[in-house]
Amino acid sequence: MFGEYARLLAVALLFGTLLPISGLAKRGRAPESARPRVRSTIEIASQGYCLDPRQDSDNPRLGSLGLLLNLRVENISDHPMTLCKKCIEMGEEPTLSLVNSDGTPGQVRNGGMNIDMFGYDRPGKYSNRPEKNYVILKPGENLNLQYRAGILVTYHPSTIPRMVLNSGNYFLGISFRTWWSEKRDTSRALARKWRAYGELYTGILTAEPLPIRVDVPEKLAVCPLNRGQLSPN
Repeated sequence: MFGEYARLLAVALLFGTLLPISGLAKRGRAPESARPRVRSTIEIASQGYCLDPRQDSDNPRLGSLGLLLNLRVENISDHPMTLCKKCIEMGEEPTLSLVNSDGTPGQVRNGGMNIDMFGYDRPGKYSNRPEKNYVILKPGENLNLQYRAGILVTYHPSTIPRMVLNSGNYFLGISFRTWWSEKRDTSRALARKWRAYGELYTGILTAEPLPIRVDVPEKLAVCPLNRGQLSPN
């Protein structure tokens, strides 16, 4: 049941902030091959709260914290980078963590479920050069995408207290994968095939924990039955 409900994503209005994310975040001088080649920034454009229209008698008040995210990926290397636009997906459901007394992220309160790829189209056959599903970024160029996501929650009163979303301060955790499969055989072969056009980037983009304020309204909207998706700006 949760696998089905985890795909219920919603959007509402509330401006957010900017969050830098990177595939690598190590300090000090790293080898050239280990240095970040892309720099990504997340903007939480809006957030909202809703109830699933298909309530279960054994699990009332199931719903979603909806997020509208703007993702910007910039090439910070000294050579062209190729990215699969259609492949960029959240690696898992975003997470909300409690805030420790020292201001650091604490226990994960909501989210973190694996996102299945049901209905997701693979890139398909590969031509001799990158086509419409791919973008080649020259040094300094960027790609802008928009994504709708949701975190599965319950609201008071609920039979699952550990999932209840309360108003307060949290940390938002988020990551993106940039390739449609964890199997790297295809990407390695494709990287060699397209080497003349730029490096094929297939790394994971993991966000630093982002402070986020949650204010649950007294009256909750009904979640729309749609699935989050990425689309070029």
